[in-house]
Amino acid sequence: IMFQSDFLRLALFFGCLGIFMNLFRGKMLDRTLHFWLLAPVDRRILLGGEYIAGLAAALTIFIGGILVSLAITLWPLPAAEVEAFWRSQGLAHVGAYVAATALACLGYGSVFLASSLLVRNPIIPAAVLLLWEGANPFLPELLQRLSVLYYVRALCPEGPQLGPDAPPIIRLLFAPAIPSRTEAVVGLLAVTALVLWLGARAVRRLQINYSTD
Repeated sequence: IMFQSDFLRLALFFGCLGIFMNLFRGKMLDRTLHFWLLAPVDRRILLGGEYIAGLAAALTIFIGGILVSLAITLWPLPAAEVEAFWRSQGLAHVGAYVAATALACLGYGSVFLASSLLVRNPIIPAAVLLLWEGANPFLPELLQRLSVLYYVRALCPEGPQLGPDAPPIIRLLFAPAIPSRTEAVVGLLAVTALVLWLGARAVRRLQINYSTD
């Protein structure tokens, strides 16, 4: 539950917001973006380079955080318990959490990067996306597919274990529709490609006017 409710919905969401929103918006606020746009390089290549740089930073921070947390958790345990953990499904679970984190960075990164190019005030789309992700479990399955969490949840090793006496609202919140893992990966890659395509169109038309930003 903590991974989906705290890590994915809050820590990773706001972390990607800070990383990817500033790739272009930060340079615009520092009044240095025009130096990049004057370089004899296709702007789409510039967009791709910025996205890869932000993605590398996000993956390093959040996957590194998962591995450090795992090490801290296993450190005080007896060697026999640690060995039993790795012999069971420990390695598969860790791999699933890492894959879910990577997929979330991929999706959120593309959305926040494109938002910083398409909207003058990126805080507005960030707030809308936060509300949309929070309300996602209550939406019809067709609308759930427009959420990053819809696809990321499919890679989590197991959902939260809810008791039979759990309130219906809790069951709805933590037991939403979940696609197959193949559908999740292909679906989010397609959404990421579409969002980056929109960002590439926006960056080609981008005009710098620091007096209005």
